[in-house]
Amino acid sequence: MAKAEPKADSTGKTRAQPFKSAPPEVRLGVLAALVVLVLAGSRLADRWELPFRDLLLSWAPHRPPRLTAAVVVDEQALARFGRFPWPRERLAQVVEAIREAGARGLVVDLLLAEPAPGDALLASALSQIPAVLAVAPTDSGDRWLWPSPQLAAAARLGHATFAGDHDGVVRRLSSTQQLGDRMLPALAWEAVRLVAPSLPLPVGRALRPDFRTRARAIPQVSVNAVLEAQGSHSILKGRVVFLGVTAAGLGDRVVTPTSVPGIPDAGVLVQAAFAECLYQGGLLQRLPPWGAALAAGLLVWAGAVLRRRASLSLALTAALAVLVPLAAGVVSLLGLGWETPLLTLAATSGSVVLLSGLRILRHIEEATQRLETTAAHPRLSPEERVAQLLRLAQSVAELERQSAESRRLLVHELKTPLAGLKGLSQLLSEYELSPEEHQRVAGLVAQESSRLAELVETLLELENLTLRPFPPDAPVVDLEQLVRERVELFRAGTGRNVQWQSDGPAPVRGVSSLLARVVDNLLANAHKFSPPEAPVMVRLSRTDQVLLEVEDRGPGIAPEEQERIFQRFVRGQSAREVPGLGLGLSVVREVVTWHGGRVGVRSTPGAGSTFTVVLPLSGEASRGKSTGG
Repeated sequence: MAKAEPKADSTGKTRAQPFKSAPPEVRLGVLAALVVLVLAGSRLADRWELPFRDLLLSWAPHRPPRLTAAVVVDEQALARFGRFPWPRERLAQVVEAIREAGARGLVVDLLLAEPAPGDALLASALSQIPAVLAVAPTDSGDRWLWPSPQLAAAARLGHATFAGDHDGVVRRLSSTQQLGDRMLPALAWEAVRLVAPSLPLPVGRALRPDFRTRARAIPQVSVNAVLEAQGSHSILKGRVVFLGVTAAGLGDRVVTPTSVPGIPDAGVLVQAAFAECLYQGGLLQRLPPWGAALAAGLLVWAGAVLRRRASLSLALTAALAVLVPLAAGVVSLLGLGWETPLLTLAATSGSVVLLSGLRILRHIEEATQRLETTAAHPRLSPEERVAQLLRLAQSVAELERQSAESRRLLVHELKTPLAGLKGLSQLLSEYELSPEEHQRVAGLVAQESSRLAELVETLLELENLTLRPFPPDAPVVDLEQLVRERVELFRAGTGRNVQWQSDGPAPVRGVSSLLARVVDNLLANAHKFSPPEAPVMVRLSRTDQVLLEVEDRGPGIAPEEQERIFQRFVRGQSAREVPGLGLGLSVVREVVTWHGGRVGVRSTPGAGSTFTVVLPLSGEASRGKSTGG
């Protein structure tokens, strides 16, 4: 099939591509738009955008609460009525007192999931006032903790879950949440609908309150004052009252963009603040990524045109490209309620303008030409190009899958020692232990701490390897001497019979501490899986490469597992009952690969395994061998 040639004009010259022929200002705008589109669309910029937006919201003028108040179970109430949770009869008294105080509605932000004596009395009290009950999911997150039928029939139901971002700050609220076959509206939304029943419920939306009504500004009254009618009528009358817990150590605590630094707000007050924002129209709208990209493109284009026509300096143009989106973003956030990626727009616009002054476009054009030349290579058919792209896409997908699996396994591995430390610390703090038991528990704490430290240290070591290239001038290490020293130390420390064979010096280039880690891990692996009386064989030979072999008499490895065991956190079936992190062999492979070598294993189930490490001989040794030296 003949390949389509670039079209030529009447003079015979090849017509330029539209982007290449576009003015420099347009190309700068397109570049800025693409950068912002990637950053805003992938949410990569959230780590700096969200804290900056929180700072702006904390500076915004406060909006006083007009709808809600809170009746709280605080320390005074606990001192008078005892430990919480209270009997349902006591809660019924509180509900009745709130109704008598003239409340317009009631939101019970308490988990009443288990049927209990007094439910009938509490349901009767709830039926006398428009009310909403909070519902939460189970720990497994697969179903709701539903109240008893009597309580569910006496009030509306709303979910009381918070959606935190990566930094733990709650900035949004799910309008609805579904578990199993039951979907519930947000508790705050149902609170507003007590006074505005025609308010439509958006399904599946993330609502973003502006938090101009602070949680700590919600009027609150202790349960004591309500039951004794001590001035609570003037505070609660005509308001939707949230009933919840604020006493230290009870109830949930939440950090919002306007929380006092280091002091989380009580969950019931945050729910009331959510309701105030919904009631007073304090919801933020997010500018879509394409809108942010369009804004960045227009801004950079306008700045480049202004610089050319008004003869502005590069520094002044870049400063305007930074300050204009910042100022516009602050106005749009605080005045119009629109969230824009302020820092992304400002940084991208300013950077593109500065780079244009450094003639970076010329380098971009050269890279584009090289890419087009590669894409139009005459030896590749369209089918071959498509196949190449498909293979690349599959490789990227596989890398993403492996990365996600590694993260999942990392969380799992970290949870085990952390859970152990938590349980052991509770033993030490909450129980009277004998000196012997105290010493035993303290030893277990030290053991779990060491395991956690080892895990973190190993992961940091692996990540550091991926961030630095292998130095071409790395020092020459005599691997024969290094292995012999590690074998002697291993014999002395374990008492294991290790048989050692070597062909003599084996110089390689590398980092001796990392190579020692490889040897130690292979020896520890052989020691762990071999019977106590079985010897471990270590052999080192040299040809045009250096070959290290560590042979054990363990249970062996199934053929389908021999490649996977070198991955992080992967352990074979025969290793299930043996303690370990699943990182030792992955360290071996990644260190050896970083040194330009390779690892492998030969194994027969039931007959032991032989792990092999192949490293390139150092350049000086190779030259000496080729010349007969």
